[in-house]
Amino acid sequence: MPSTARWLRQVSIGWSSAIGSLTKSVCALCGAIAAGLLLLTVWVGLTVRVRWFLWRESRFPRKPEQTEPIRTRVMRPVSICFMECDVEATGPAAIVRFTAFDEDGKPAAIRQIEYDDSPEGIRALDEAVERAVADEIDLTVLSPYSIDYFPSLYQLVDILS
Repeated sequence: MPSTARWLRQVSIGWSSAIGSLTKSVCALCGAIAAGLLLLTVWVGLTVRVRWFLWRESRFPRKPEQTEPIRTRVMRPVSICFMECDVEATGPAAIVRFTAFDEDGKPAAIRQIEYDDSPEGIRALDEAVERAVADEIDLTVLSPYSIDYFPSLYQLVDILS
């Protein structure tokens, strides 16, 4: 009988060792499941929060704050181009092409005017150039004279360059 007792004792030790290993494995598995569930819960929470935020922004867009400037038209610099041609001064003192732009920055109106080679014509040209720059209208000037022949235009080009 002593051998049977020894055998039973070895079997019980084997069983307790197996149960201990199984318990450790089950605990490790439970820990892994708990960690996975925690990560899944965090991911679901963030996903729901992001989707709720996007839905709210699409349904109730934010109104612009009062401090934001409202731009009504495209801000662009005025362009002045002066070209001196090599012809005799028998025609007009200058031919000027005015170009106005719309809100999108595209040309809206183009007008070409010839100014006589007289004191009244030069004065009218200077006034038209000043008004065009004040109204942000581009202009191109073609003349047989140099730019210093037109006082107002000469000052504006000197200031803008």
